[in-house]
This record gives sequence, C-alpha cells and structure tokens, in this order.
Amino acid sequence: MLLLTNITAGYGMKQVLHNLSLEVSAGEITALIGPNGAGKSTVLKIVAGVLKPIAGSIMLDGRDITLLQTFQRFHLSIGYVMQNAPVFNSLTVAEHIRLIKGSKEQCNRHSALWKTAGVLSGGERHRLAVELVLQRQSKLLLLDEPSAGVSPGIAVEIYQRIKEQIRGTDTAVLVVEQNLQFLPDFATRIVVMRNGEIFKNNLPLDQLKNTETIFKTFYGE
Repeated sequence: MLLLTNITAGYGMKQVLHNLSLEVSAGEITALIGPNGAGKSTVLKIVAGVLKPIAGSIMLDGRDITLLQTFQRFHLSIGYVMQNAPVFNSLTVAEHIRLIKGSKEQCNRHSALWKTAGVLSGGERHRLAVELVLQRQSKLLLLDEPSAGVSPGIAVEIYQRIKEQIRGTDTAVLVVEQNLQFLPDFATRIVVMRNGEIFKNNLPLDQLKNTETIFKTFYGE
C-alpha cells in the first residue's frame, strides 16, 4: 500500500527525518509513537504532500507519488486529518456534511446539526473534521494526534468512529498519537521513532501499558 524509502526531510536548514523507510500494508493500522520532536508529524506531512522530501521516494499502491502535489494525492484517495483540523466557522454541521455529499443518516449522527462550527467546542470541531475525512472512504488515512486537545470521552468516540468506518475494508491507517492509552484497542502495529529515524518497527502492544518500558524506549536507558 504505502512505502517510504530513504526519506530525508526537514524545514529550511533543519533536517528532521534521516534516511527513513517505512511500509504500511492495506488493512493495517500503524501507530507512530515517540518523544516530541522525533519527526512523527513530519512523516504524515511528507505522505500528504504538505512537505516535500529532500531525498527518497514515496510509493502508493506501486505508484511513485513523490513529486505529486497535495491535491493530486487527495484524488488518489489519501485522507489527512491534521492537528487542530480546520472547519468553516460560519457553516453549520449539516452544511459541512452536505459539502461532502453526505447522506441524511450521516447528518443525523450529530446532535449539534444546526449549530455553526464556530460555536462548537474544540473537541466537537475536531470530531466534525475527522468525520468529514472519514466520509471520503479513503484508501489511506493519515491521522495526526486525534486525541490532542479533546476530552478523553470525545477521544474515545473519535477512535471508535474511525474503527467502525474502516471495519471490513482494506483502508490503511497511519496515526500519530501521544496519548498511548488509546492505541491498544485501535492499532495493529506500533512503530517507535527517535531523532527522525525508526527505532523499533514492531513494538508489542502490551508494552504500551508499561510506563518504565515506554520511557526507556523513548529516551534510552
């Protein structure tokens, strides 16, 4: 599905990713974890086309998309939910759903249907942004910290909704998450990053519950 090979990338003179390679298979939910500054969100930006790599290649279903623009990747069915994902403050929830040609049933999922996005709480706005991307039924879903800035209850709802939407599909998911408690019931594979590189490709899910193990994994002995 997704194959990153020898990716080097950064911002201006600051290099963040160093010769990074990563593969995500169809139907797999891969979680990128690691300390702040490890380059996790930068990986998502590279895949989405928001940031161009200095070197390396990006393949999607065997097609080289390294040089494609963001809108071209959108048309290849890549969905991207950024941190603090934007919505239109002046539009109601229902109008947002209609923009993506959603059904009446999809509209009825939202209790705040006729509220404008500008009066929603931060968590409700984020939940709406996630829903808009989910309704596109992307073959590759990129999620940048779905739980950031929202209450634990809404975070659980967001993760449950994502899992419900992709159940029984070949959708591949690449998620960056700092709140590790949500991952054991969601991810199928854990990848640990350190200093812009892959440190562990398959961290056992049960180790996410061991604080000492995670600390050593992130920062070393």
